[in-house]
Amino acid sequence: MKKIKAVLFDMDGLMIDSESLHFQAFSQILKKFGKIFTEEENIKIYIGTSDADCAKDMVFRFNLPISAARLLRKKRDIFRQLLKNQLIVQPGLFELLKELSENSYEIAIGSSSTLETIKTVIDKLKISSLIDAYASAEEVKRAKPAPDIYLLAAKKLGVKPEECLVLEDAPKGVEAGKLAGMHVFVVPSRETKGQDFALADKVLNSLSEVFELINP
Repeated sequence: MKKIKAVLFDMDGLMIDSESLHFQAFSQILKKFGKIFTEEENIKIYIGTSDADCAKDMVFRFNLPISAARLLRKKRDIFRQLLKNQLIVQPGLFELLKELSENSYEIAIGSSSTLETIKTVIDKLKISSLIDAYASAEEVKRAKPAPDIYLLAAKKLGVKPEECLVLEDAPKGVEAGKLAGMHVFVVPSRETKGQDFALADKVLNSLSEVFELINP
């Protein structure tokens, strides 16, 4: 493995246990339209997908009488409220961020979430001093599994793709990292355990394992 200079974090499911909150937000809206949205559908189809792409697909899949843009606004309003009350940090996150920062690694977030959500999470976790840059699906033409988000994050950090390690929890994110020409480690979330991570360089049990692997 080439010398790693930067570590790029996915956010939902990797840094914070928030996949269930996205599911709750969408399911609340769909329920009002008399639609049943299961966790199995969410895991199989939507995890790792941008909010905008989720909304477009749901309007079509569930034949909803509203636009994707309106569905997205409603979902984000509900999600913000859930996030305020139910933000759970994944084990080992704070320790890993501190170790990376103290050892001069560049740190960025590359997320399918909105810029507003990324900023909210950074503020609530009080980690702004540890994050050097962040990139959102809002800033690129193509969301994951395209490589655009991670390439943008690397560009903001001023590092080459091959100098980056991506940390992910979902197959679409793994594909995005590999297409970007980066190294990829996976820490599966509760929702993604058992999925296909054949593209990943390593599959880990927790974030606590990352630092020793890149800085032996």
